[in-house]
Amino acid sequence: MASMLILGLFVAALVLCVVCKFSVLYALLFGYAIFFLHGLYEKFTAGDMLRASFEGLKKVKNVVIAMALIGMLTALWRASGTIAYIICNTASFIKPAAFILIAFVLNCLISFLTGTAFGTAGTMGVITMTIGSVLGANPLALGGAILSGAYFGDRCSPVSSSALLVSELTGSDIFDNIKKMLIRCIVPFCIACVLFLFMGNSGEISSAGVDVLDAMGQHYVLNLFCLIPAVLLIALALFRVPMRKTLIACIAASFVICLFVQKQGVGEICRMLVMGYDAGNEAVSLMNGGGIVSMAKVIAIVSLSSCYMGIFEKTGLLDGVGALASRIADKTTRQVAIFVCAAICGMISCNQTLSIMLTYQLCDKLFSDKQELALCIEDSAVVMAPLVPWSIACEVTLTTVGAPIAAFSHAFYLMLVPVWMIFCAAYRKRKQK
Repeated sequence: MASMLILGLFVAALVLCVVCKFSVLYALLFGYAIFFLHGLYEKFTAGDMLRASFEGLKKVKNVVIAMALIGMLTALWRASGTIAYIICNTASFIKPAAFILIAFVLNCLISFLTGTAFGTAGTMGVITMTIGSVLGANPLALGGAILSGAYFGDRCSPVSSSALLVSELTGSDIFDNIKKMLIRCIVPFCIACVLFLFMGNSGEISSAGVDVLDAMGQHYVLNLFCLIPAVLLIALALFRVPMRKTLIACIAASFVICLFVQKQGVGEICRMLVMGYDAGNEAVSLMNGGGIVSMAKVIAIVSLSSCYMGIFEKTGLLDGVGALASRIADKTTRQVAIFVCAAICGMISCNQTLSIMLTYQLCDKLFSDKQELALCIEDSAVVMAPLVPWSIACEVTLTTVGAPIAAFSHAFYLMLVPVWMIFCAAYRKRKQK
């Protein structure tokens, strides 16, 4: 009972921060304090709690490095003219009425190729968000489409670390899982496409958008060299090069283009890597951003929330949630139980990886078929974590592309996948009766 009260206080603090538009860092600090005190109450020493926190922190060091690289890449893609070149050469062919759907599909494609939501957000996400700004697209709908597309590959890409983690945890074959996941997502995907098409604008590019395109053409030197980093990203993804190496290669290519095509100095480029790109031109100010500094808040959220992982493992704080899952499964279906656990874990853990691991730990005993368990985790924890506005999965993606956090409310595909899972399970249960 005490553990559920503590978890309730933490979720209430998170919700309060979101409603009052405070930084979720305040709620995360509050959560860490009460979880730490709970550990002391359970007779663990302060040293035990600190060591547990450090163990959790060590597990996300690669994520922190990847986010810093993404910050650098987004700055150089803006500075090198890569984004500007793509926008100027595609905007005239794109109809605003279909662009939100196009953004969803393009981000689905890149996330399937790369297997990473953060990498997709830092590349195709930034591109489609910038084009959408020129076209006057609804930022909430566009952000939701990008968020949905970015996590499409996290669920069913053969190079997704999330898909690999789920297969390792459950002892199932990742390629068999992917085949079934692609079949299970057909209906949610098609419905999401219809909804995103419905959210599109009517008309053509606004006069303001035309002015921005003209300003980009004057501000940058735009030629085929600008396209090299984007082509390199896709090529390396096709050859299954690890994402960290891909990001470093794209950063290096963008650095060279900034130096020799855009005629920027080495010192200026190095400053951009940290502080982000500043065009110094109001007409193309939408290109400003990126850099390690732009990811500082997100890195802090990742680091702090990862400390929870060690504390939860040490204190068994979530044991009560496991008992709740068993009761729900008895009264409804296992899919409803895993949905509830994934929602709770997503809100508490604040990151996708921990949500996956906790959901597995809490629901493992509910499933005798480990592949079905794997598929249900993919249809719940993997896609629901980005729907939590204070989660790293949501915060990082939407912050990277420059979309409002409220855009998670338009991530239709991510909402439809777990709903379809529950519907299918209820239909099968009714048919068996």
